[in-house]
Amino acid sequence: MIDGLALDFAGTRAAARLAWRPDERLWQRLRAARGLRALLDAARNAAVGNYLANVAARDDSPAIDAAFRAQLRSRVSELAGWSPHAWRPALLWCAHLLDVPAVAHLWTQPALPWMAADPVLARYAGVGLNDGARRALLVSGPLAPLGRALLLHSTPAAAPARASADPAPLPRALQAWLDHWQSLWPPIGGDARAALHALRDEVLAHRRRFAQLPVTDTQAAREAFAARVLARLRADPAQPVALFAYLVVLALDLERLRAECLLHAFDSDAADAPAAGAAR
Repeated sequence: MIDGLALDFAGTRAAARLAWRPDERLWQRLRAARGLRALLDAARNAAVGNYLANVAARDDSPAIDAAFRAQLRSRVSELAGWSPHAWRPALLWCAHLLDVPAVAHLWTQPALPWMAADPVLARYAGVGLNDGARRALLVSGPLAPLGRALLLHSTPAAAPARASADPAPLPRALQAWLDHWQSLWPPIGGDARAALHALRDEVLAHRRRFAQLPVTDTQAAREAFAARVLARLRADPAQPVALFAYLVVLALDLERLRAECLLHAFDSDAADAPAAGAAR
């Protein structure tokens, strides 16, 4: 990371990364690929292949998931490295949005097998950790803002849930992530703060709507949402909101690439099964 950087430097670098996004023709080629190996070959001949560097043609679902988790964390760290020092904590905290569902699970249940191989979650996945030991780790480590919120909620004297304009209040771990993210913002002017709040509200509104959509409408909803977020980035790359808008668009693209990889890995396994049977 380099100190003394300006927001416009980070915003310009983030905007340049958008050239890696697949256009619709490439998405169609990826979808039409016969198996994961063919998808990777098609992607690696394009800029989007940079997002697939850690995915192998024989990977199973846990390995693919791990590769995409690592990719998003790496890109968040990259963006933080381009950004002014004051914004790095809020940007780096965005990588932990991946961990919110896992923390909610770990608060009440033993770790799942895949968590032992995750560089962030492995500390909570030790064999023999009971509920108390796991919770003690969660309230004192890098995920402490999430763990402390769950601890507060689980105590008998927990404060009642605060009123919310959201018709469906957020899960507590997600609300805790959001509260801590906002607490990490450096002092900023009213317009910049309003733009960040508007982006936050846009993301939460998409989350609510998306959960109610039929499957046939989900891709169009993602594309429309991405277009609205991109407009916020392109309106002024020198504003803080541009950095977080870039991360939203990046996450959407990685989510779609992950889904394609998982589908094609399943297709590859299905195609290999008859061949293996014939060989026997």
